[in-house]
Amino acid sequence: MIKKLLSIICITGCATAGFAEVQNLDFTYAEGEFGLYGKGKKETIDVAMCINNPSFAGMKLTSLKAYISTLDGITDPSLWLSSELTLENKINVPNIGSFPAITSLVKVEGTEYGLLEVVLPEPYVFTEDPVYIGYSITVESTTTPQQKKPIVYSTGENDNGMFVHMSKSVLKWTDYTSNVGGVAYIVASIEGEFNQYSVNLIDYKPIYASEDEEFDVELSVSNNGLNPVEVLSYTYSVDGSVQQAEGSVLLPAALPPSLSATYPVTLTFPGISGIGPHQLEITAVEANGQTNMASKPSIDCVVNIIPFVPVHRPLVEEYTGLWCGWCPRGFIAMEMISEDFGDNQVSICYHNGDDMAVTNSYPVNVSGFPSATIDRISIIDPYYGSTSSTEFGISIDVENAMATLAIAEIEVNASLNEESVDVISNTSFISDMNDANYEVGYVLVANGITSEYWAQSNYFAGESGYEGTPLEVLTTWPAKVYGLVFNDVAIDVSAMRGISGSLPSTISGGTLYSNTYSFNIEDNELVPSPDSLVVAAFIVDKSTGRIINSNKCAVSKSSAVENLGYSKAETTEFFDLSGRRVINPSSGIFIKRIKMEDGSIKTSKVILH
Repeated sequence: MIKKLLSIICITGCATAGFAEVQNLDFTYAEGEFGLYGKGKKETIDVAMCINNPSFAGMKLTSLKAYISTLDGITDPSLWLSSELTLENKINVPNIGSFPAITSLVKVEGTEYGLLEVVLPEPYVFTEDPVYIGYSITVESTTTPQQKKPIVYSTGENDNGMFVHMSKSVLKWTDYTSNVGGVAYIVASIEGEFNQYSVNLIDYKPIYASEDEEFDVELSVSNNGLNPVEVLSYTYSVDGSVQQAEGSVLLPAALPPSLSATYPVTLTFPGISGIGPHQLEITAVEANGQTNMASKPSIDCVVNIIPFVPVHRPLVEEYTGLWCGWCPRGFIAMEMISEDFGDNQVSICYHNGDDMAVTNSYPVNVSGFPSATIDRISIIDPYYGSTSSTEFGISIDVENAMATLAIAEIEVNASLNEESVDVISNTSFISDMNDANYEVGYVLVANGITSEYWAQSNYFAGESGYEGTPLEVLTTWPAKVYGLVFNDVAIDVSAMRGISGSLPSTISGGTLYSNTYSFNIEDNELVPSPDSLVVAAFIVDKSTGRIINSNKCAVSKSSAVENLGYSKAETTEFFDLSGRRVINPSSGIFIKRIKMEDGSIKTSKVILH
């Protein structure tokens, strides 16, 4: 059962503006709905969260609480502190202290749970280093649903929110936040001097900017004061300049007080001259016009000034097959990615075991279908992405990849001749490199491939549970789907892993490095028409196999195309973006397929009004 979890910060004492008073506040990452988790086994379970906030240095941790689903069949409950998560002989060994827990039954919005509590014999004094806070229980019985799932978690995300070890099921300490989409329901009581306004600058994302051009700094900040913050005033200096500059920002949304949360804040700064790294010191001096009394009001950042800032176009590669009944979800996702991100990403679909397959040796070793990779970093689901259940979650992965810096940029052009597609690319890096190990790679891709004889297996046919999601349409399709139009299909992979010698080992930042390649299409039966061809170009890091950046271009016609003998149109058909034929298309976006008199096919995407 999932209910709403009320996150309560308990405050005792009072504070006067400008003065700090000793307060007791509860720290927890749990602030959403919550549910239960477990493996259904009789075993010892260890669960922890991590407090990693340097601004707590000098404050005291006085008591601990944790919630579990039941006390029946549970033995040896304890709460503990540790500077790291370690195991000895498969047993959790906290190095600060472990304390037998006092247990009781409590009700949270009408539902009864087990509460583990302990008041520390001596308060733990925080340093600037992280500390893990956790609980351990042994499950002796698994006869009830609560015993099978004893862990209480709150929905939400935090990198420090939930770590799990189980003596039989999870043999190593594992970050479980992404596994369950939640954080552990653990509460720590912290005693310290809290101010009305206390904005701490915790961290920043890597900063790259062009010379003399305005740039943004994305900070991670906490508000450990007692009041929300709407306006943040700051000073800053570059490379230790004597005279500091000032700035102020009206935040898009107020930062609420919280001991556990951090918030993103973006500040904009004027351009810096000189290629290379520069030191930027930022200090939050006022919040809402009042003195900021934070313990960590300043942060030192490195600003990397580079010749240019490449646009990162992620390479999204899908592995699929007509025989694969779960692969239609990848078909839907790849169409959605192309529609949502367009030329800001590059898509390639590798088929397996069907008439569109051109290789069984892929750029990464996939063990199942459907699968996908983004920049060849890790294997994920082509629809859910790196999550287990987020609808169209791969879009989040694409956005995250786009937001990361690409150290190089590649431009590509391609022309069609009678028997080949001729490609030329230009690659440039943002900095000098010695002993570089990069290569340029290409894949020839075709859009609009179809056959009335091909049948896509569809395990979603007639299934329930997908209502209101992009996959709902698959439940209306039959178990065998004929006539689908396939896009982004790899039809020549001869250069998919990179071309030896295509880039030098000594790189000069900002220099263009050209490369040429030709695809022989004379006997390639998967070429539906010249208009359908696209070249995907990318930079491969040969040391890791990862893609640094990618780009794509439609293949342009050379004068030789006029001699290819394409004739008049014979029939015209329209398909929706899911590949289904539409008899009388109205307004919207459709795939237009024209069959010529000589049997050739031309495909294009059209917008009808």
